[in-house]
Amino acid sequence: MITDHRPSVGVRRVQFFTALCASAAVALSGCGGSPSPQDPSQVRVLDVVSLLPPDAEGVIVVDVAAVRSAPFMARVDEALEPYMNEQSTNMRELLNRIDRVAVAFRHEPTDESGEPLLIVMRGSFRASDLQTFAASQTPGTHREHELRRDGRTVLALASHHTLMFGSDHWVLAALDRLDGLAPPAELSSAVLVDATQRAELGQHTVTYASTVPGDFGLDGVFPVQGNAISLGAWMDMGQSIRLQGFGLFTDDATAAAMATAMREKIAEGQQSPELQAAGFDQLFASANILANGPVVDVTYSLDSETFERVIIAMLSGFQAFTAAREAAVEEPAGGEAMEGPPATDIYTHP
Repeated sequence: MITDHRPSVGVRRVQFFTALCASAAVALSGCGGSPSPQDPSQVRVLDVVSLLPPDAEGVIVVDVAAVRSAPFMARVDEALEPYMNEQSTNMRELLNRIDRVAVAFRHEPTDESGEPLLIVMRGSFRASDLQTFAASQTPGTHREHELRRDGRTVLALASHHTLMFGSDHWVLAALDRLDGLAPPAELSSAVLVDATQRAELGQHTVTYASTVPGDFGLDGVFPVQGNAISLGAWMDMGQSIRLQGFGLFTDDATAAAMATAMREKIAEGQQSPELQAAGFDQLFASANILANGPVVDVTYSLDSETFERVIIAMLSGFQAFTAAREAAVEEPAGGEAMEGPPATDIYTHP
């Protein structure tokens, strides 16, 4: 178990998703020789997490179907309706066909291969989705998979049930796993494996786990000397919102100081005139922050009605900001038209 020291790079190789890997070994063993590519329409349906790259430094898994069915979503859709344009309407229609999403990332690029990001979406997809969301990008194929490429970024229709987006080397490697040409991924960082276990990755509506860069300091936000090793959290959405998170630090003293600083920040925030005026002064009253050795554990819950009010307030702020920017574009200082696209799109494809 990870305790109070960051492991060296040389010991960050551990096995992850053992059952999946064993199944993959049996499936790929066959009768000898190299496995051949499969018809994408007949590919096996691996869990989205097993398609992620082994050298990821952070992962997020979202049960989109559960988010979609959350009680507050009807009000969110209602609030967004006046601001929906064609592109954002298309995006919402796509979201309605997505059931599960897994995201992998690194904190910094390791080479010239582009932004280290992979998003794997599981649901129901069609070839026209590539045209809808990447019409201006360069079409192509990888084996039988249709692609749209923009530099080192790729959108790939892996199959009717899997859509991928991200840096090309991670997307193509994920297609190899999906087609049975490579085994399911094993995360190579012991720190990240530990974080995924603490965060119960994939077992809740939203789960998140990440290593922390070595140069990540705390004194810029909290008056705490020391470093974090990993962070993670899970959140469930239903009649109430339940969240549990953690931070693993270099030593017990840093964790204790961080827990104290976080409690002080929350107490300070509850005295905010803005929160009090909006009726949100008790928003964080249920937050419980405790240091347990080198780990800070956080638990929090919120009733669905209050969470809905928070979401609507955030959307109202976004809408006011958007309206102000639209006005600035339409009536610039000096009466001259400003060049450039309006900043009103809720979604813009990279």
